[in-house]
Amino acid sequence: AARPSGRRAEVLRTDEWRWWPLAPWLLWQGLDARARVPRLPAAADGEGECAGAGPPLELLGLGDSTIAGVGCASHREAVTGATAAFVARRSGRAVRWAAHGVSGFTAAEVRARLPATVRRPADAVVLSVGVNDAVRGRAPRAFAADLVAIVDALQAASREHGRRLRVVYAGMPPVGSFPALRWPLAGLLAQRARALTAAADAALAGRAAVVRFPRSLGREDFASDGFHPGPAGCARWAEWIGAHLLD
Repeated sequence: AARPSGRRAEVLRTDEWRWWPLAPWLLWQGLDARARVPRLPAAADGEGECAGAGPPLELLGLGDSTIAGVGCASHREAVTGATAAFVARRSGRAVRWAAHGVSGFTAAEVRARLPATVRRPADAVVLSVGVNDAVRGRAPRAFAADLVAIVDALQAASREHGRRLRVVYAGMPPVGSFPALRWPLAGLLAQRARALTAAADAALAGRAAVVRFPRSLGREDFASDGFHPGPAGCARWAEWIGAHLLD
């Protein structure tokens, strides 16, 4: 996910009329968060392999800064690498993984980048998008349409290679519990995240598995910026994702 932006996080849609009286406060908080939240680098080493039996399962991580590994020193402790390790450990199968994430990307930007991203066949894809869509105030219907287009394109590419693809949408973390955010900005983004989650649930039914988050996360789950998941949070997230991949 991107850091909260003073240019975007405060923009209110017409259907968010209950938040209009707080617009000046939201604007100030967006600018304050942008200045206050440190900018962390992406993780190193975007590809790897976990030892195991048989031909390796090809795992692709696709999406935003969660997939870019922001908040972790290495991709091996970020979501994609941690998911690969969990699957290899539980299944005994070798897993070869690659992470293709860009900090700040929305679902629409991931969709536009797909032709250049999916260059080798995959058996499983972990898709992480949504927090930036909430920050930018994207409409749930448009967000859901992007998710469907991404998943359908991935499935079509997989069929061309004669593979059966398993897609897991990594879900929307509980934005309202991010330590870096304060009310009312946290409340607005949490409301948006819930709406996007509901849209994703409906749109991806029968297309992809969807990770369900708890209502809140602990401070220990976050990186030093209080906005991105740190190694501990990624390890928990990887277990939730991996459970769907092994189901």
